[in-house]
Amino acid sequence: MHWGHMRSMDLVHWEECPIALTPGDDEDKDGCFSGSAVVKDGRLYLIYTGHHDKENTEQKHYWQNQNIAYSEDGIHFKNTRKIQ
Repeated sequence: MHWGHMRSMDLVHWEECPIALTPGDDEDKDGCFSGSAVVKDGRLYLIYTGHHDKENTEQKHYWQNQNIAYSEDGIHFKNTRKIQ
């Protein structure tokens, strides 16, 4: 699951932006689920749930964790880390 991304200056006219979050490493390799956005010190932070399916010989395990991504320009995001 990815995070779509749109922006508006007036909440009437909208501009579609590039995908904000895509599944990546082990922390969110099977999906970027719901979350929130916060602006702090000029950066836009996304706090979201990462999903992972883990296969092993006995049974299938799933886990989810909280992650942070940030953007300097509100368009391009970098994943920083899993929240411990």
